[in-house]
Amino acid sequence: MLHRRRKEAAQGTLSPTYARALDVIPGWREQSTKRADDETRWKQRLKEVQKYRAAGNDWPRHNKTDDRAERVLGVWLHTQRINDRAGKLGPVKKNQLDEGLPGWRQGRPRRGGLAQADRG
Repeated sequence: MLHRRRKEAAQGTLSPTYARALDVIPGWREQSTKRADDETRWKQRLKEVQKYRAAGNDWPRHNKTDDRAERVLGVWLHTQRINDRAGKLGPVKKNQLDEGLPGWRQGRPRRGGLAQADRG
């Protein structure tokens, strides 16, 4: 509903009664910047993972860690991998990951499991 009221306000067709009632909500007339905020956050996370790796760390974990900062980066990276496998990661972001974080798709080598069984 708020989206429609914003549109009406921008077009000059919003009832003054609605406008006065909505004016009690700070910033209601401002268009959402969620997409811009998401993009800024994505670029920031990329830089943070690059810095994390440059400091000599392995790939950040998304679970089995008590380090909140590592978990945030690990969840972000895990999400990028999921999106990539699902075909939801755009070519620009995929290219930024490929160039900025070589090997990002593979991450940490798995321990045990099939890799160990394959060794014979």
